[in-house]
Amino acid sequence: MAEALRRAGVPAAQLRIEPRARTTAENAREVAALLSPEGVRAVWVVTQPFHARRARRLFAGAGLEAHAWHLADSVQYRQPSRACRWLVREYAAWIRLVTLGRLER
Repeated sequence: MAEALRRAGVPAAQLRIEPRARTTAENAREVAALLSPEGVRAVWVVTQPFHARRARRLFAGAGLEAHAWHLADSVQYRQPSRACRWLVREYAAWIRLVTLGRLER
């Protein structure tokens, strides 16, 4: 992703790379910690369309104002039948997130 941004003309000094996370929740926490010292509160999350809602929620939970940008060549658009399993997985993860969120309040 960083390389694509560089090719698009974004200066390397403006990029922040978070290399440790293995899940979206970890990524949200790590990004919040990375950007907090700079006072950054809003981010763009580039992801699959079916993942955008949950990703935004996780980033918001980490204290960031998250906006989603869908991948233009998403498998969801190119091969809907292939994306079906990812959609099912995403809905299950959304239910877990919402349920856990209610339990934590």
